Amino acid sequence: MNAPPPRGWDRLPSCLRSRPANFRFAPLIAATRRVQEIMLREPPLDNGANDTGGDAPHSVTDVLRAALAPLAAGIDAAFIYGPLAHGAVAGHGHIDVMIIGNEIAYADVIPRFIAAAKYLGRTINPSVYTAADWRRKLAGGNRVIIAVLKQRRIFLVGSEDGIPRPR
Repeated sequence: MNAPPPRGWDRLPSCLRSRPANFRFAPLIAATRRVQEIMLREPPLDNGANDTGGDAPHSVTDVLRAALAPLAAGIDAAFIYGPLAHGAVAGHGHIDVMIIGNEIAYADVIPRFIAAAKYLGRTINPSVYTAADWRRKLAGGNRVIIAVLKQRRIFLVGSEDGIPRPR
């Protein structure tokens, strides 16, 4: 007699549902259920245009701004780019953040973004450049840098003026 599959089994991809009687996947199902619960609790994205204050849940931009606040003096510009900036607000997607500054290193950013990622329940992918590196890559025709400049961006620190242009 086969036991019924565990609760939530039907929400897994078909490749993981191939043998419902095989309960070796039970820990995976439990982890998937926890991730789905986190995704449902995700704070809303806001573009920084309206700050309501009060006890409302923190938006994604609020959390990232707070994470970068202690480092803001060394940052010329920091912004969200990629799918999230385009308006794709999927609760499970990653967050791409570009940081440009002269007095900041990747090692300074990572510990702050680890805490923010735990709070948001999402992966944060920071890219950190010095102004000189940014200009060099832009002048060299780096496709990623050029694509980022053409995309919509949500600024966390600084503004469009903080993005270095080729000399």
